[in-house]
Amino acid sequence: PAVLGLFVVTGVGLGETVVRPPRPAGVRTASLDSRRVRAYLPSTLTVAVVAVSAVHAATLALTTTTASTDDMGRAGRQVAAQCGNVGNAAGPYPGSFYSVPLALLLLVITLATLAALTAVVRRPRGFAPDDVADDVLRRRSATRILAAAGAAVAASHAGVAFFAGTALLRMDCQRAWMDPAGWLLVASVPTALVLLGWFLARIVTPGALPATASKEAAEKR
Repeated sequence: PAVLGLFVVTGVGLGETVVRPPRPAGVRTASLDSRRVRAYLPSTLTVAVVAVSAVHAATLALTTTTASTDDMGRAGRQVAAQCGNVGNAAGPYPGSFYSVPLALLLLVITLATLAALTAVVRRPRGFAPDDVADDVLRRRSATRILAAAGAAVAASHAGVAFFAGTALLRMDCQRAWMDPAGWLLVASVPTALVLLGWFLARIVTPGALPATASKEAAEKR
């Protein structure tokens, strides 16, 4: 899912940033207003993306530190426990064999998201007939890019949490933390899927022109 998410972030970012309006003929003007990325990010969406990213990072940290080597000598592919003379293991478990490449991919997605958001904020005006509507378009672009990044993380977390949680719950011999952690991970899967659906919806419908913006634009005209 993270690979698909990277393509979504890249595609949305390119689609929202590479198009440039034709330069108007005659005398041109420039705005001295300072624009910042955070001013164009919707607060609820930003909180949701940060929250699911934090939960996903904590999940990857947990699975990485608790994974064991499998029967073929490959590190980070299963989880194991020893109860006296009896031990058992379960997999697939997203230890370092899976989590390290995934973490690097998520880092690339983060950098691509930041680059696209910066390009949206710094792009020249002229995509709309007035400055107010142009800022609305920036917010729409920022919403699509941030939602695409959130979709990549949410989809990735749903897969990781499902396999990690079910592996922990299948263990006959468990450490004290395994059963509650397994249930928490499994419980987070539907939440991640709901967020995934919401993020995808925000990509398709990032928001309409606010009534206040329309009124300000009409007054400026």
